[in-house]
Amino acid sequence: MSVADSAERITAVTVQMSVDGVSKRFGGLLALDHGPANLQADHENAKFLARGLAAISGLRVDEPKVVTNIVVIETAGSGLTAPDLVSRFAERGLLANAIMPDTVRLVTHRDVNRGDCERAVRIIGEVLASGPSN
Repeated sequence: MSVADSAERITAVTVQMSVDGVSKRFGGLLALDHGPANLQADHENAKFLARGLAAISGLRVDEPKVVTNIVVIETAGSGLTAPDLVSRFAERGLLANAIMPDTVRLVTHRDVNRGDCERAVRIIGEVLASGPSN
């Protein structure tokens, strides 16, 4: 991975801003300035999250495929659709994305620490333990 110098960074972000808006521009600068230093922790947290989720009945996580900060969970064995699960997670303060009818994506980043990952595993376990009717 290479990080652009300041002039290249500003040029890249300015082009992005013209397409996506001001918030994307600011986010791009933050990511370039702070993201690389946090990548290792993000990846370790994702692996920790994957290990915890793999132990929950009804979920399938391919742990060896978790090599970045993204964790993909197959939910077909849970009795709930991915959108239903994501909705239940959100009610408990956990944000995730349903990327397919039976697949959820979780992402670790600079604002997610190990304690947050432990909490996510606990919340997901509680949601699945409550079953399809709750």
